[in-house]
Amino acid sequence: MQNRENLKINATEIREKYFTDDETWKTQVPNSIATQLEVFKQTEDFATLQKEHTYLKQYKEDTKFVGVPY
Repeated sequence: MQNRENLKINATEIREKYFTDDETWKTQVPNSIATQLEVFKQTEDFATLQKEHTYLKQYKEDTKFVGVPY
């Protein structure tokens, strides 16, 4: 039987790990998907998406209102 933790997947969490080189994302997807995503990591498109992900994460951090819950 599959690990029950893997049944509670969250695409946002997987994407965050994937773009920040946290290798634990591989345990949350089937092996065939992990292989395809590893191949995609070698492309210029991945590098572009990773830069965009980093930029947006930093932008949200830099522009959030201090002391406000949103």
